[in-house]
Amino acid sequence: MATQLTKEQVEKIAELARLKLTSDELDMYRIQLSEIMSFFDTLSEVNTANIPPTAQTTGLVNRYFADVARPSLPQDRATREARVKQGNYFKVKAVL
Repeated sequence: MATQLTKEQVEKIAELARLKLTSDELDMYRIQLSEIMSFFDTLSEVNTANIPPTAQTTGLVNRYFADVARPSLPQDRATREARVKQGNYFKVKAVL
């Protein structure tokens, strides 16, 4: 295990995460987080010089559709069951 976190570093991480940890939990998480950090050390050894940067690997692309108005309910039918309405409009409390 190349990366060893200190108890103080784990206390700072716990503080940032708003976690109250016991002394036993600090020791347990210090070991577990140190093991996780060692995986990053392993990853940094991988040669990625010939790997092109990519944002995603699935080949999906964004699809854009025209924003076209389509027929919908007439106003009187849409507001038919409204609790409170004014004409063909919903009447609601002010939203500020």
